[in-house]
Amino acid sequence: MLQFIYGRAGSGKSTLLFDKIGSLTEKGEKVFLIVPEQHVFETEKKLCVEGRGGLNIEVAGFRRLSNMIFRKFGGLCYHYIGKGAKLIVMWRTLRRLEGFLSEYAAVSIDDLSLLKMLQSTVEEFQRYNITPRMLEKAAAGLPYEDEKLRRKLLDLSQITTLDLALLHDNYDNPEEDLSRAAKLLDEHDFFGNTTVFFDGFQRFSPSELEIVKNVFRQAKDVCITIPCLPGDRSEMTDNIRKSERMLKRTASDAGCRLAPP
Repeated sequence: MLQFIYGRAGSGKSTLLFDKIGSLTEKGEKVFLIVPEQHVFETEKKLCVEGRGGLNIEVAGFRRLSNMIFRKFGGLCYHYIGKGAKLIVMWRTLRRLEGFLSEYAAVSIDDLSLLKMLQSTVEEFQRYNITPRMLEKAAAGLPYEDEKLRRKLLDLSQITTLDLALLHDNYDNPEEDLSRAAKLLDEHDFFGNTTVFFDGFQRFSPSELEIVKNVFRQAKDVCITIPCLPGDRSEMTDNIRKSERMLKRTASDAGCRLAPP
């Protein structure tokens, strides 16, 4: 069963969540607490300080969770590329595309800020399953007055295609870990007889939702904090509401019932 806990920042959502976790772990039940990667250590520390930690709770971000799944069912990769090496690969990408780009033709490939921006853009495309073909289709659908944007999208399509090809030639891609972990969950029961909590998220990427769907399908109960109130209306909360609706559809597809508010 899926339950949402609503509340604005500082309203006590996490405290209520920790109370629920404490009650479950005291009974010896297995619990997963999934938080954004940057909050894992802080959350583990808080649980320990409050005496709510223990062997029955696992705190993880999606990457650590994927690693747990790989260690149990296989598929763990080791040949990952570091941030510095990624920038070198992006430099090689731009070097090979000299003469083929239009919007990025005049920029210096030795501009470190440009390399970082393009690398971050390619990673974002991967995270949200945006393919080079999708960029090309978007460019083709733009009106004439958006010629600058059209050229930029076509350049990004070429850059993404070649950059990923160069990466895949020599390295395992950590951006694909979540999708690979989700495929393992399609075949194996990892969350059976557990309660899974999600805290600190405003939205989920498509690859994260693949894992969330399996959580809905396998776990005994799921609880997710929503960082606003049901009646809140603003640009920021509209995005949160959109994520909430997506979670409800995903739960329905997985056969997970929604608990009353």
